[in-house]
Amino acid sequence: MEPDHKHQGSDDRDALLKCAVDDPAAFTPLVEEFSPALHGYFARRAPGAADDLLAEAWLQAFAARHTFDAARGSARGWLFGVARNVLAG
Repeated sequence: MEPDHKHQGSDDRDALLKCAVDDPAAFTPLVEEFSPALHGYFARRAPGAADDLLAEAWLQAFAARHTFDAARGSARGWLFGVARNVLAG
């Protein structure tokens, strides 16, 4: 049976993001959980480009996953920081 990642706590999400450095498949539950919220973030700010911005945010987040530091904030906060940077770019 697959684990239910939608009801994980912040610590579990942080652990998934840290684990994704060595196990890229661990990134998938984060994409599944946070895509709707990130898409909404982009849709409110750039409605016509939300899909493209979301794709770019995931590409950048995956490439930079090794920079996540749980001591500086949550996985959710880090992902929204990536999204903010994509939007600013």
